[in-house]
Amino acid sequence: MATRMQQRRGTAAQWTAANPILAAGEIGFETDTNKFKMGNGTSTWTALQYFANAAELAAIIDGAPELLNTLNELAASIGDDPNFLTNYATITETTAAIAESRSVSAADATAKANAAMAAASLDATGKAATAKAEAIEAAGTASATGIANHQADTTDVHGIANTALLATKEYADDAVSVHNTGELNVHGIANTALLATKEYADDAVSAAVLALTPETIGLENVDNTTDANKPVSTAQATAISTAVSDHNAETENVHGIADTAELVTQTQLTNAISGAEVDQSALAGVGLEWNGATDQFDVESTHITTATQTELDLKAPLANPTFTGTVAGVTKAHVGLGNVDNTADADKPVSTAQATAISTAKSEAIADATAQVNAVIASAPAALNTLDELAAALGDDANFATTVTNGLAAKAPINAPTFTGLVTVAASGVAFPDGTQTKVGVPSITTFGSSFAATGTLAAGEQDKFIPVAGAVTITLPATGYSTGQSIDFYQASGTGAQFSNANSTIGTPGLKFRTTNSVVTAMKTAAGWLVFGDLSA
Repeated sequence: MATRMQQRRGTAAQWTAANPILAAGEIGFETDTNKFKMGNGTSTWTALQYFANAAELAAIIDGAPELLNTLNELAASIGDDPNFLTNYATITETTAAIAESRSVSAADATAKANAAMAAASLDATGKAATAKAEAIEAAGTASATGIANHQADTTDVHGIANTALLATKEYADDAVSVHNTGELNVHGIANTALLATKEYADDAVSAAVLALTPETIGLENVDNTTDANKPVSTAQATAISTAVSDHNAETENVHGIADTAELVTQTQLTNAISGAEVDQSALAGVGLEWNGATDQFDVESTHITTATQTELDLKAPLANPTFTGTVAGVTKAHVGLGNVDNTADADKPVSTAQATAISTAKSEAIADATAQVNAVIASAPAALNTLDELAAALGDDANFATTVTNGLAAKAPINAPTFTGLVTVAASGVAFPDGTQTKVGVPSITTFGSSFAATGTLAAGEQDKFIPVAGAVTITLPATGYSTGQSIDFYQASGTGAQFSNANSTIGTPGLKFRTTNSVVTAMKTAAGWLVFGDLSA
């Protein structure tokens, strides 16, 4: 018989209320959700993860973009970098710091240039261009790193409409040397004698520069920190945080992923896989039925297929089989009659034992007859004292001895007789030598009893008969009237549904009901009651 396994089960509410600790490997099934969990020996029910079913796994996979629906593709999209988010934040922070450093350096250089230009204009209007060029050159050298990325731009730089119009120091020196001989109306200047010399302007600029402090140029909040050591400002930190937050919140078109909101984390995927369920009813099929009421496989009622049952129905039971048609393949040796020939009684020969017995009987008969004759003759009464009287006494039979011999040959000896033809036994049976057993004669041809067509109790005297049963009748086997070892055969001659009552200790294998039309069943009287067996059903 197949082994049936049942798991602990209950509704989701019942499991939550009890909240037990399942043993390691123990399964708990929710009957109202068709979900289950597997214990680890330490966690309570509510702390365990569900096993995902096939539909949930399919939804996870279908929800991912076509090119990112496997873990390998997800890993490849971030360069197989387990520290991707940490590295990205570091890169973003470094980029913002560099941008801030460049911005501060450029602003510092511009402020210094503007201050130098203002100081130069106080001393010499004519030398302003030269002072401006020198100041710009000095500022440019100091902020070369900060404005490196702005050299190609000439318009709207640090408040100057077009830096291409500014003069270099070299250009200013040349221009001054060419025109230093003229004094009046040179390039619109009424009197160049009033212009300052380059040395004068240089000294004035140097003095002005030396007098400059962070406070005088409005940079009291600026520290003289190298670009490499500049800290991240509050605004930068806020901007970086905002950028990262915006990046984290963005779900579309990120790193080539159409919508990252559809991706799953490793934890989510692991939980989904660990909570997977299999619809066990889909495994049912021919010979393995699914019982929807109990959510179990009905193995015991389906393990014998229709084809197997059909084959079993064609087999005869080992005990008291009833065959139909011509039985082939059975030889006389199978029934212990290997030395018996199928010879008609009229054609049977005289065996050696019979011939010996006949010869012995003949000799004894002749000797006995001779003695009797001699005795008769010796003591013949008056009525047999002549041969005529003796012949008359023998019936005038000239072959009297042969007649006697033939008569004796037709008789069986008392010791170990061998009978031929039909042997008739008295109704009381045959007594065995030990005198303790009597065997009742059994007819060689089965007798058909009367049809059992109405529910009731079987009458006595039906042993060794074959009784037809009609329709869905109930047969009660009696408590008395039959001896232990006697049996009766029944068969469903018409209709279906006949059955035995369980009265008087009647038990059946596997049940008490005739399986179908033409089912053959035997009822055997036992010491405890009745045993019925054959083509039965529960």
